[in-house]
Amino acid sequence: MSPLVLTVLSILALAAQPAAPPVAPVTGGPLPGDLPVAARAQVPPARQEQPIAARIRHLRSPVIGHPAVVHAGERFAVWTTRRFSSARLLPADGCGAPIALAPGVSTPEADGRLTRTEVRVPATTPRAPWHLEVNWEDGTRTEEPLAVRVLGRPTGPGDDGAFRFAVMTDHQLLDPSWEVGDTAQAPPKRPWHGEKKANLAMTEQIFHELRLLDPDMVVHLGDLLFGLKFGEEYEAMFRRVSKSRLVSFYIPGNHDAYATYSVRLPELSALSLGVLSCRSKMPKDLDFTANWYEIFTFLSCLYGDLKDQLFDNLVADGLEHWKATLGPVNHAHARGRFHFIFLNTYGGTNKRRHSFSVYVKMFDRHLGAPMVDNYGGTLSEADLAFVADELELARRHGRTPVVFGHHDPRGNTDAAPYHQNEPFPTDPIGINHFEEWNFDGEWDSDPDDARGRESALDNSGVRLLRLLARSGGYYISGHLHKDGEWRYAPGEALHKTIKIERPLTFVKVTTAASSTKDGSRWGYRLFTARPDGTLDLSPTVPGRKSIPAGNFWVDARVPDGRGEVRVHNALPVPMELHVPVCVPADPAGYRLKSGTGERQALVAAPFAAEGDRRFVYRVLAPPGITAFSAPGRLDLVLGPAEGNRPPVVRLTADGRAVEPDAQEVPLPRALDASGSADPDQDALAEAHFLLADEVFPGTRWEPGRNAKGPFLFAVRDDAGAWTRATWTLGPPRRPDPPRVPPGRGCGCNCTFATTAGSGLGLALIGLALWFFRRRATGGTGR
Repeated sequence: MSPLVLTVLSILALAAQPAAPPVAPVTGGPLPGDLPVAARAQVPPARQEQPIAARIRHLRSPVIGHPAVVHAGERFAVWTTRRFSSARLLPADGCGAPIALAPGVSTPEADGRLTRTEVRVPATTPRAPWHLEVNWEDGTRTEEPLAVRVLGRPTGPGDDGAFRFAVMTDHQLLDPSWEVGDTAQAPPKRPWHGEKKANLAMTEQIFHELRLLDPDMVVHLGDLLFGLKFGEEYEAMFRRVSKSRLVSFYIPGNHDAYATYSVRLPELSALSLGVLSCRSKMPKDLDFTANWYEIFTFLSCLYGDLKDQLFDNLVADGLEHWKATLGPVNHAHARGRFHFIFLNTYGGTNKRRHSFSVYVKMFDRHLGAPMVDNYGGTLSEADLAFVADELELARRHGRTPVVFGHHDPRGNTDAAPYHQNEPFPTDPIGINHFEEWNFDGEWDSDPDDARGRESALDNSGVRLLRLLARSGGYYISGHLHKDGEWRYAPGEALHKTIKIERPLTFVKVTTAASSTKDGSRWGYRLFTARPDGTLDLSPTVPGRKSIPAGNFWVDARVPDGRGEVRVHNALPVPMELHVPVCVPADPAGYRLKSGTGERQALVAAPFAAEGDRRFVYRVLAPPGITAFSAPGRLDLVLGPAEGNRPPVVRLTADGRAVEPDAQEVPLPRALDASGSADPDQDALAEAHFLLADEVFPGTRWEPGRNAKGPFLFAVRDDAGAWTRATWTLGPPRRPDPPRVPPGRGCGCNCTFATTAGSGLGLALIGLALWFFRRRATGGTGR
């Protein structure tokens, strides 16, 4: 059949088809940085004696405790109380230049108090932690530390590959109880980071180790503070974590959220009677070297005898200080096959969370404790509704839920898993039992919640267990100060009244820098999220679920990009570390070599024509000579790759070579730069095309019919030496003219007659015209 006949028949077939239905608009889900719905309403805190320093004001999200984790080229949401003119990312380690964010859609909330603005991270932004700078329209600015974590460019569509996250918990930095018992399983000669106390030094050391491990996400499960003086402790804690260079998600623990009430001095007679009745529990040594348990027992006894005169008014609510310093509680986000849920398990009214602090600061110690009755977990009706909604969202999208909470809803593992909340004013606190989860029994701590009386068989913890038993997944908690792991298969009993429906795993993480329990040691846990929606719980160190902290570190002395890098490791296994160095821009790049000349792999080397660049090397730290005692050491030397020449770019468009000095490339079906080579025979380590701030990784790219404008191809070698070449996509290349067959001797162009045949071609064209006219007149023929 001739080409013209086929064309006409195709027209007729298309005309006969019904019109396509309109395309439904695509609506995106929440973005990183989106403020939780419950946090959008600014509810004033209860009146309290000490003012709350409202650090979080005009920039509501992302903030240090509720950051945005994004890939380069992706968007995140910025929530503010007023409009801003521009926003930038500032390098958290001070290495490199600020990066401007591209503003997008800006939408005010219905009540006008908050505005949500979408911003886009440039596609070439390197993997790193960033501060967020917002410049307001009145000329002022806000800088929020560690508000954004850029993961680099995605590895593929959806970026569903494996990734790692780290979990730490329970620092309780003013708690002196760490001084009793064993804490660190690490070499005594380890870095102290300028600190005098071991717990503060270990806190800084863990920050250092996590920077070297470079997980995609860090989670802190709470108890950052001890809860003695919230104003001072939150200020000191914020100073410390804001310099950690770790973008982290934080959830509060009980020590962070106590509600402190004032201590009214009792009458002398009552005080005398209290001391007299507690004389048997008075510490034997009065020179401040007494065992911490003895001091705690004595103060607890004194507190119980004087309970009727201890409470007057609310001094400070730690949970309100948390929100004002770190940001919202109860939030969630999804990544790949996982749905991460961050839950405040220390809820309830400030009366349920009541405490008071009795301490003496002497000899650089805080001798005392926050006296509290109800330090176990509890969830309000709103908390439970939040979890239920998020678990349902995970189910609908086929994602595995991972819930983070400070407390374990299974309660204690002994015969009494749950403990009643004790009323306000309180009875003497119980020091003979540990509280994992509380419930309202005889005393209703919140008469306004319409919940009614709870029991050990039916309380907020049990209700959370029912939700988890149906959803499956993982629940990760702290509070107990030791590691643990429990796996439940479908059909197993999770509680007396609950059977597991989907596989569920509970994980407890040891303390990072507080008192240890049952052979635990200071540490943190590293998880790998697999593409199939499961977590790899294999221990990094054999025999230890968490990584014992204090066992590996890097000393880098590289002024101006030259110097020594020493890697230490006392763990019994080799550790793959990411070692960052800040170096001045050098077109030849840099090399990090061992004493034998072995090059360390350069995994990140962003382009910069001037200023500083943040190079990251992958280094395998050898295992310790003696585990946890004598570290192994790897000595490396960093320096410019003198004499190194950058790669040479060779580009073809649809198989035709493109000259380096060509200004325009006709729009091709395929661009291929795989012929690029390094003149020194070094390996090409990274390559990509860039069009309008969209990155296409690799050496091959198909632009598509709508692509236009300038594009760039960039390639670097294993020393970080870049070559960048720029062209412009022009209009498509004109096809060669069709070959006209020789005429039949009629002296004119007989193409129509030759192609279609005069009779049949005319008949088909006439039929097509009649068909279209009939459709246009509604089939009447008029």
